[in-house]
Amino acid sequence: MIQFFHQYLNMWNTSIFLVLFTIVFILADEYIAKPFRLHQMQKKAKTDPEVREALRIAEEVHEKVRKGELSG
Repeated sequence: MIQFFHQYLNMWNTSIFLVLFTIVFILADEYIAKPFRLHQMQKKAKTDPEVREALRIAEEVHEKVRKGELSG
């Protein structure tokens, strides 16, 4: 078992693994975790006025960034 790791786990393979893992991690956050958190906040906003206000402000900021009024 140790010979397997010693033989196939070199600097290039490790570097490639780390780069691919980082890319997958970022994509998972962007396309899985963020929509899930938004959905959870929208559910909570139905009963919590503070969360509702935070979502309203976030939507205003996002709209201004999209229009170019703010830098994002």
